[in-house]
Amino acid sequence: MQNVGRNFMKQYLLICSIIVLNLTGYGQSDSSLIFERAKKTLLHPVFNFNKLINSDSLNHQLGGCYEPGNIYYADEGETVKAIFEGKVVSIFELDKQYGLITKFGSYFIIYFGLTKPVAKKGDYIYTQQSLGKLIKIPSEECQLMLMISNPTKNIDPSKWLK
Repeated sequence: MQNVGRNFMKQYLLICSIIVLNLTGYGQSDSSLIFERAKKTLLHPVFNFNKLINSDSLNHQLGGCYEPGNIYYADEGETVKAIFEGKVVSIFELDKQYGLITKFGSYFIIYFGLTKPVAKKGDYIYTQQSLGKLIKIPSEECQLMLMISNPTKNIDPSKWLK
């Protein structure tokens, strides 16, 4: 009978610990669910874009070599905004363009085609917060690449945006 009581107390303490961790922000068990519930509600990262190409259309035309993603074409200096909140986990530079990766729960959002981002690694950004401006590449149009992924796969952003 004492073993039953001890097991009950262990389970009770474990459950209490999980609740406290989640309430204090140390647990992330619900974060991914919050992001998943936002499907079909997220706003585009660029408000005034001239053209939008989804990788599905590129894969159809070019034989399936592109990862899921959206490419936004817009004017130089157009503001890029976060489609969802999250912590900035990486900022990188490639060919004079910057990329920024945010994480919320087990989801990552990748933005590429920025001038130097206004956020820094470790910052927490909020939905529709400015991340930076689109950069102009010589002999190319200004473009922003947007990708969403989780630990198992890359996800088509079109299925998450309004």
